[in-house]
Amino acid sequence: MNKEVNSYTFNEISEEEYDYKIKLYPTYEFEASSYFKIYEQNQKDRKIFGYFEFSMGGEYRSILCLREYRAKKMNFLWARSAPVWNKKPSRDVEEIFIKQLEKFVRNKSNYFDYIRLRIYHDYDFAKKENVVLSYDKTVVIKLGENLDDTYSKIYKRGRRDLRKAIREAKFRVNDESNISRKDFSDVYKIMEDTKKRHDGFDILSEENYWKFFNSLNDKKSSGYSKLFTVRDENNDVLSWAIVIVYDDFATYYFAASNKKGQQNFGPDLIIAHILDYLQNETKVRSLDLMGIGSEYHPSLKSLNTFKTKFSKDIIDVPIYKEIVIHKSSYYTKLFLSKAKNKFIKM
Repeated sequence: MNKEVNSYTFNEISEEEYDYKIKLYPTYEFEASSYFKIYEQNQKDRKIFGYFEFSMGGEYRSILCLREYRAKKMNFLWARSAPVWNKKPSRDVEEIFIKQLEKFVRNKSNYFDYIRLRIYHDYDFAKKENVVLSYDKTVVIKLGENLDDTYSKIYKRGRRDLRKAIREAKFRVNDESNISRKDFSDVYKIMEDTKKRHDGFDILSEENYWKFFNSLNDKKSSGYSKLFTVRDENNDVLSWAIVIVYDDFATYYFAASNKKGQQNFGPDLIIAHILDYLQNETKVRSLDLMGIGSEYHPSLKSLNTFKTKFSKDIIDVPIYKEIVIHKSSYYTKLFLSKAKNKFIKM
C-alpha cells in the first residue's frame, strides 16, 4: 500500500462542526454549503443522514453531508456537490474514503439501496445508472478588482459580445427577485421553449424551479437567490437567469432564452448585468456558469458555444456515481424502472 494511505481517520461530526469546517476549504460549491439546507428542509422526506469528515496522513482532508432521497422506488443517500476535498485525491486515497463511508452506512442502516457522491477516479464498483443531471466540466469567470479588470480576464470573444450587447441591445435587464408565484409562470415558459428546441434537454417542473428560487430568496441569510430577466416592448419574457449568491462566490444556476431573446442579446446582456451587480454590490470573487457539455454529458453541448467564450480554462468536475449497498434490490428496481420507461415510450 502507498505510504499516503497508511494512516487515516473517518468520523461523524455535528452540524455545527460541519458549518464551521467547510468554510476552511479552498473551494466548494453552493450545494455543499450549510445554506443549501434552507431549500432541502422544505422538500418532502429529505432528512439529514449525517455529516462526515475524513483525513489521511495530514495531507488529504474531505468533508460531506449525506441527505436521504427517494426516486425510482429506491431509497438512497446523496452527497450534493461532495465530498469537498482540500485537493484532488489520488486513486488509493479516494478508494479508502469511499470504502469507509460505505462501511459506516452499512453499519448504521440497511434502509438504503445506494450512496450517490462525486468521484474523481473510475472504479468497477461505482455505477452511473440513475445519474441524469450531472456534468464533468464547467466554466468559472474570475472577478477582478473592478469591472474593467474583470472584463480583461474574460476571453476575447466573450468580452466583445458583452460590450456589443450593452451597446446595441434594445431592451434592458430587470431585477425581478420579488416576482410573484403567478408571474413566475411567464419565466418558466422560456424553459419549456428551450426543451422543445433542444432534443434531450431535461427540465424540471415549474413548481420545482419556483420552490428552489423562492426558498432561497432571503437576503437576510448568508446567501440568497436573484432573478434577472430581459423583457420586450410587450413585457414578454425573452431571457432569464437565476443566480445564487453565497459568501464570496456565485452560481449561474438556471437560465433560458427564446429565439427572440437570443436575437436581441438577452443571454449576454444578463451576464453583463450579473457581473456588474456582483462586482459593485457583493464580495463575490467568482461566478460558476454551472456545467458544459462533454462526451460524458453530450446533451449539454448546446451550452458550450455560449459559456466557453467567457474563459479559456475548462475546469474538470468529479462526476456523480453510485456506490451500491443492496445489490439485489438495486438491480431489481433498476430493471423494473427501465422496463416501465420502455413500455411508456412504445
